[in-house]
Amino acid sequence: RQMCIRDRTKSSSYWVLAVLFAALVWLTYSYNYNFPLQSLVDNSKLKGRTFQGQAEQITAPLSGVKAYFMSEKDSPLVAVSFVFDYAGTAYEPLGKGGVAGLTAATLKDGAGKQSAESLRDELGNKGINISFGADRDVFSGQMTAPKENMEKAAELLQKVLSSPRFETKYVENARAVALKALSAEKENPGQELSLAFNRMIYDNHAYGRNPLGNQASINKITRDDLQKFVKHNFNRDNLYAVSYTHLRAH
Repeated sequence: RQMCIRDRTKSSSYWVLAVLFAALVWLTYSYNYNFPLQSLVDNSKLKGRTFQGQAEQITAPLSGVKAYFMSEKDSPLVAVSFVFDYAGTAYEPLGKGGVAGLTAATLKDGAGKQSAESLRDELGNKGINISFGADRDVFSGQMTAPKENMEKAAELLQKVLSSPRFETKYVENARAVALKALSAEKENPGQELSLAFNRMIYDNHAYGRNPLGNQASINKITRDDLQKFVKHNFNRDNLYAVSYTHLRAH
């Protein structure tokens, strides 16, 4: 009888989670559906504006890396988005949950012989922005730069990806931020519901884990773990890139 009561309670909990999740989806859909996007466009400078760029696939002559390229004459910037496939949080080593996020947070805090302060100054002075992120399946990056600084931007991006410094103070700062985010999740009912739903659906699969990791795993991550993550995941074989610029490729 006790087992029957436990099973019934567990079943009821699943139904509650399912109903709450359905309500969350409905609210999200309703909000997006009713959002006056078209009216915002009609009353902005975008009204009547069309972009003439055509996307094409190009291949780097030396590395063989393929990218999708779009040229737009009105854009003053070069923009590149790229992903390393199979390098997201679902592919982190067991017991190292959070290593992808810590890598993304600290990757551009210095590279090669260049300190974090020097690198930030150079990026800022040349109008270059580089950022990284990690989701379940991929590790992603974005770079934007004025056309006149395109070559320097590519040089700095290559250095950041190939020889990050992972200095202790920046790793510790990122660790503290990750732990704070993990703690904040417990105060967010929607986030807690999402995590519980994933655990229920995926069980022991990697998708069922918290993409932020957990307190124990985050505290165990070392500089060596970050270096191994970069070496293991940042390869030409799993690199996909998209380029957007007003210049044509040569």
